[in-house]
Amino acid sequence: MVTLGVDLASQAKKTAACRIRWDGGSADVECLRIGLDDPALLDLFGHPDTGPDKIGIDAPFGWPGDFVQAIQEHWNSMHWPSIDRVDVSRLRLRRTDRAVKKKVRLTPLSVSADKIAMTAMRAARLLAKVHDDGEDVDRSGETCRFVEVYPAAALKRWGLPFKSYKGKGPDKADKRDNLVCDLAKETGLNLTDKVRSGCRESDDKFDALVAALVTRAAAIRCCEPIPDEDREHAAKEGWIALPRSDSLARLATDSRQSRCWASGH
Repeated sequence: MVTLGVDLASQAKKTAACRIRWDGGSADVECLRIGLDDPALLDLFGHPDTGPDKIGIDAPFGWPGDFVQAIQEHWNSMHWPSIDRVDVSRLRLRRTDRAVKKKVRLTPLSVSADKIAMTAMRAARLLAKVHDDGEDVDRSGETCRFVEVYPAAALKRWGLPFKSYKGKGPDKADKRDNLVCDLAKETGLNLTDKVRSGCRESDDKFDALVAALVTRAAAIRCCEPIPDEDREHAAKEGWIALPRSDSLARLATDSRQSRCWASGH
C-alpha cells in the first residue's frame, strides 16, 4: 500500500507532502517535499489505478451545512437565523468538528470563521479538478482515495505531544525529532537521515508525515466510524478521519487489502 499525506496551506511555499510505502511490516518514506503548487500536488495524486492507494489532506473538505444555508438565505432574502450565543457553533463548526471536540477535547479551526477557509478553498479547487478528471470524490472519505485528516487530533489520540512541536528554534526541532523517532518506533517506519532532518527543519513536513500515517489508519479501517446520524452531513461537509487510540502499532502489521475502500467495507 502507498499512502500520501498532504499538509495543505493556502500558499504553495507552506504546502508539504509525504508519500509512504507499506510492505511486510515496515514502511519507507518515498517522498517528503515542501513548496508544492496545484500542478505538483495533482501530479503526486496521480491516476487512481497507479497513484497512491489513499490520500489524506489536512484541510476541511466542506463548510457547516447550517452556515451554507444561512448565507444562501441571507443572499436571497436578507434573512439570518435566530440562534443564541450558545448555538452559534452550528454556524462555526461542522458535525465532524464537534465530534472531534467531544472525543479528543480539541477544537478544529472554524472553516467559516477563521483563516483556514482559504486553505479549504484550495482543497475544494483541487478536489474539483480530480472530480472533473473523472475520479469519484466522496467528502466523507469512505469510498474514495481522498480523506480529510487532522494531525494534531491524531497525535493527541495516540498519546503524543500535539502542540509544542510547531515553530522555529532548536527546542522545537528537538521536539519534532523526538516525535518522529517515537512514531517510527511504533509503526515500523524506516527513519532515514533525510526524513529525520526534514522533519527537524519543518513542522509542515512533519505534519505531512503524520497525515500519511493517519491516511494509512483510514485505509485499513482503524479510524472511528461515522455515526449513522451524521453520514448525510459527512458527505457534504467532509469528515475528519480520527484514528483509534490503539491504531498506531497496527499501521505496519495490518494485512487487509490496500484498496479496501473501493468495495465500500
